[in-house]
Amino acid sequence: MLRFTRDGNPSSDLWVCHSEKADLRKQTPRGTGVGGDYYSPRMPDGTRDTKLETAFSMVERRAVVLFERVENQVALLNAERSECADFLAIRKLRVPQYEDECNTSP
Repeated sequence: MLRFTRDGNPSSDLWVCHSEKADLRKQTPRGTGVGGDYYSPRMPDGTRDTKLETAFSMVERRAVVLFERVENQVALLNAERSECADFLAIRKLRVPQYEDECNTSP
């Protein structure tokens, strides 16, 4: 989300519009577009299984490095291109809209 701020600073504001309420507000990137424990199901013992969230986080952290390389016009290796594709696929899967589409498909 830093790239959506004016200067790339984590304390800088960006504009956010809630998709259902249609309210426009300023806030910092931290926590923007984040839903807690969305992919951490509650286990029978009451704890949360965070394996999937941890895996997503690893892919997303790696993508930051790869996108910085692209911005600096450094050519990506085939394996790095594959990592970018993984990131983009995960982005598609990690939004509530995708779950809605799956639940309403015949």
